Amino acid sequence: MKIQCHACQAQFNVDPAKIPAAGIKAACKQCGQPLFITPQGVVDPENDAAPPPSGSTAGRDDLSAQETRLGELIAADDQDGAATVFLEMIEACAQGGDFERAEQLHARMYDETPMALNTIIAAGEAIEALKSGSIDPEHLERWDEIYAELDQEETTTLSFALKDAAHPAGTTVFQQGDVDGRLFLVEAGALKMVCPDPEGEEEITVQEIQAGDVFGADHFFGFSVCTYAAVVTADCRLKYLEKSFRFKWMEEQPKLEHKLQSFCNTREKASDRIAAEEIDRRRGESRTSHVKAVIEVIHADEADWSRSVRFTEVSPGGACLELKLNKQVEAEALLGEVLKLSFKLQVGGVEKPVKITARVVAINFMSFGGCEMHIQFTKPLSEKALSLF
Repeated sequence: MKIQCHACQAQFNVDPAKIPAAGIKAACKQCGQPLFITPQGVVDPENDAAPPPSGSTAGRDDLSAQETRLGELIAADDQDGAATVFLEMIEACAQGGDFERAEQLHARMYDETPMALNTIIAAGEAIEALKSGSIDPEHLERWDEIYAELDQEETTTLSFALKDAAHPAGTTVFQQGDVDGRLFLVEAGALKMVCPDPEGEEEITVQEIQAGDVFGADHFFGFSVCTYAAVVTADCRLKYLEKSFRFKWMEEQPKLEHKLQSFCNTREKASDRIAAEEIDRRRGESRTSHVKAVIEVIHADEADWSRSVRFTEVSPGGACLELKLNKQVEAEALLGEVLKLSFKLQVGGVEKPVKITARVVAINFMSFGGCEMHIQFTKPLSEKALSLF
């Protein structure tokens, strides 16, 4: 079937067999105009009655009678009857594109009708089938290199986890030093990854990104503040994945997390380019150290959070600390936090207490079970202070 964008008149071929009866949302490959495609063609929102947007409240009032009936059946302890009503409500929401409410109703089914297992399973299958049918086929084709490695459940999980974002030319997606662990897929447009020149005031372009590229993988799969800035050079349409999904999938769908990381590893990262070009952004020379210290998080929700650490490397601008952390989510929570470090240094043969503050900029998990924490001092150390380490 041939479809035409009502904005730029560009024409594309679409397989009608892949278009669900309820239609799907898409975007013109040429101009980015939002489209709604049905098995009969493209709906022009200016001249046709377009369906309500996904997640809208349209049609929710139609469920009020079913909610009342559901309450009556639950009160009467009629689990089979209640489960049947749940299934009808779930299908109505999912067919209208409100998958969030459908999932909420499905969760309620488990709590309210735990004995109606067959109906619970049927409701879950209905949600997944309707989700699968609503995925934009153009998106699947554009990112075939990723989706070709995924099974149907993983495809649905990933496509529905992705969110949309638009950034005009001249803006930034994130700045160097930001805590932003999102993974970005470039649907259209262009960007450049830049960082300051350590020997001057100009910036260095370390990587240029085009449509079909990904960026942010080093922050998504690792634990560091943004080591470069992402600057938009041509109007961009992006899809992004929140880092919280990575932690969720590590527990629930480890194969999906591994496949996504394997795909990203085939693409060059800005951090790889920075390392390859030996852009050293440290302030001054570093030296090894074995000083022990205690770190505390300033303004933490739990005021008593602290850890014993050991300095392994110190420079005027920051340091590397050795410590133990229990979970990766703990590392993620520490990124960007300001720490108070307390330790003692030998000054003229006498131990003197020292307190300094620093910001957590990166955490690396080591093979032997420990961690390396990289910190940036609030105020650079003088050469005299550095010599005491």
